[in-house]
Amino acid sequence: MTSNIIHHLRELQDAWRRQEFVFTNKQTEEYDILVAARRQVVRGFYETGRVFKGSKASADKIRNEEQQQRQQEEQYD
Repeated sequence: MTSNIIHHLRELQDAWRRQEFVFTNKQTEEYDILVAARRQVVRGFYETGRVFKGSKASADKIRNEEQQQRQQEEQYD
């Protein structure tokens, strides 16, 4: 579903460019509906924890710390 929303938004963006940067009334309504749907999908991603908040470097640091902790725990077992 998400890819459909993005695909339709891109089609509208292309039409907007071809039409000298102006939407028709119907296109404006369609755009507003699609943007609202996209925002709802993204909000759902945040609510379910499917969005990473941070940099790759911080994720790598966390992953390395977890590996080191597991290794230390294995040594003590």
